[in-house]
Amino acid sequence: MQPQKIKPPAQNEPPYTEPSQEDALSSDVSEDDQPEIAELTSDLPPERRAAIMSLFRSYRGPVPPPDFLKGYNDVVNNGAERLFAMVEENHKFSMEMRRYDLKQFHTQKFRGQLFIFLILSGGVGGSIFLAMHGHDIFAGGLLTAVFASSVLGTWLKKEDDIKE
Repeated sequence: MQPQKIKPPAQNEPPYTEPSQEDALSSDVSEDDQPEIAELTSDLPPERRAAIMSLFRSYRGPVPPPDFLKGYNDVVNNGAERLFAMVEENHKFSMEMRRYDLKQFHTQKFRGQLFIFLILSGGVGGSIFLAMHGHDIFAGGLLTAVFASSVLGTWLKKEDDIKE
């Protein structure tokens, strides 16, 4: 969502008046603190720019400060309670998704290990079968290929882990 530029007052509008103390949420915000606001209000008169800068206030985190919550209650019935319920639902959803991702990761890892075990077992079993039926060269070649692929796979996995 892009902020919109504030239009200067039309000719028939009364001149700008300073907001009351109740309207001002914070007066400690300067143009240095909020360069985006300073850029958006650069074409306004200095007194109007100062008033806009003094009315701006932000917070970080999932829940706004208590004075904001009072404002939500004034605007919407049980606004603060609804906001907290939304934050709790969002947290529950995030935790469920993390659990799901972790479960899928472990499932995928187990399947990979199982398939590697089956492939290596099949290769070793095949080489034993070939050796028992007099195909020593093919048995040695198959066993060498199985061993080389397991070593190569382990080496590539370690390279991926180092990059992450």
